[in-house]
Amino acid sequence: MTISDRKEVTRVEFKKNSERFDIWKFKELCIYEKASDLMVEESKFKGRPINVLDIGCGNMLPLVWFWKSNRTKKSTVLKNYIGVDIDESLSPPVQSDEINIRIINKDFAESSQLSFDDGYFDLVICNQFIEHISKVAQVSLLSEIRRVTAMEGLLYLTTLNGGIKPMKEYHIYEPPLLEMLELLKRNWRVSNYGMTIDMRNVKKAMDKYSDLELTSIHEYRAILSKFGGNMRRIILSTLFPEFSDNVVYMCRRIK
Repeated sequence: MTISDRKEVTRVEFKKNSERFDIWKFKELCIYEKASDLMVEESKFKGRPINVLDIGCGNMLPLVWFWKSNRTKKSTVLKNYIGVDIDESLSPPVQSDEINIRIINKDFAESSQLSFDDGYFDLVICNQFIEHISKVAQVSLLSEIRRVTAMEGLLYLTTLNGGIKPMKEYHIYEPPLLEMLELLKRNWRVSNYGMTIDMRNVKKAMDKYSDLELTSIHEYRAILSKFGGNMRRIILSTLFPEFSDNVVYMCRRIK
C-alpha cells in the first residue's frame, strides 16, 4: 500500500468516525471515554498537568471527549497534547491558550522515530492504529513509544485481536492477543481485557471456561436479559479477551 493509499484510507475512516461521533455510541464508550478518564487519573497520580501523545490521532477524539464531558479546569490536567498522524490536512479540534495542542504529520510505515526526549510523555494513547502498519513496524513503534514514555508512565493501546475475524483489507497486520502480550511484557506491566466480542465467540468462550462461576448459564442469561446487543458485546468481552475481536492493553512502563 502506497503512502497516498494509506492517507486515503485514513481520511475515509476519520470522516466516518467524525460523522457518527455520539457520546453514547458503544465504540466511543469503550475507547474515547476511557482514554479521557486516564488523562485525569494520570494527572492526579503525577500531581501535575501531564504530557499526552496520541499516535494515529485522527480527529483527537479522546481530547474531544475530555473537552466536552469533563468539568475540570483543562489546564490542571493537561500541559501538552500532541497528536501524530499521516493526514497533513488535520488540525486540532479544540484550542487553548494554556495547553499546547498540536498535530505532527508523520507516516509510521516509513519510520517510527519520534522527535521527543526520552521519557517525555506521561500517557501515550494508541487507538486502533497499530494494525495499519507491518509487524516489523509495530515492533519498532512500540520500542519508540517505550523510549518517549516516562518510567511508570502509561500506554493505552487498543487494536484488533488477529485471527478472530478475517483481516480487513486496509489493515497490514492484526496482532494476535498472545503475541502482543509477549511483546509488551518485555518492558511494561500489562493488564488486558476485551473491548467487543462477537456473540458467536461467547459460546466458544463459555465452552472453554465452563467451570468459571462468571460463565454460568445463570450469569449469561442475566446479561442477555438486562442489556442490548452492543452492551452485551462489551460486558462479555471483558470476561474473555482471548475470544474478543478488539483488545485493550493497559501498560505501565517498568524498564
